[in-house]
Amino acid sequence: MLILLIFGIVAAGIISLFFLVQLTKRRNLEATRSAFIASGILDTLKVENGHGSLRFPSGMTNGTPIWELFNPTARKVVSILFDSSCHPMRVIPTEEADLPQLDPYASSVVTLDLSPNTPPLSSFNVEVDVASPASVTSAKRSVQQFVRLITIP
Repeated sequence: MLILLIFGIVAAGIISLFFLVQLTKRRNLEATRSAFIASGILDTLKVENGHGSLRFPSGMTNGTPIWELFNPTARKVVSILFDSSCHPMRVIPTEEADLPQLDPYASSVVTLDLSPNTPPLSSFNVEVDVASPASVTSAKRSVQQFVRLITIP
């Protein structure tokens, strides 16, 4: 009888470890995807030479990014849906970003906050919030935040 009790406890422990491993794997996958998305945005965010504007990817068409321009003198907040391959899908209204997204290909909702610093400095803050999964409300999403200070030449 004691052997059955010990066997039951060991079996329950092994089963609980299995679920813990699955949860950890899912969290690590979301964190890795968030880092890829944020680095993709932050690395491509650069000043256009002729315009003095910044550009960032806001969607894809035929495998090519669609670029949206941003004037670095004013604050801008943009929400973008990303798919599981870390590619931008489309820009969504900011008030819609908190709602569950019904697109089956959407895996993350990214909020990009571009805000200039005080006038003597020619720099601005970029905050990228990657929230996933996109299919739930904003209160139930896990959010990874990435911040960078970018100077304007």
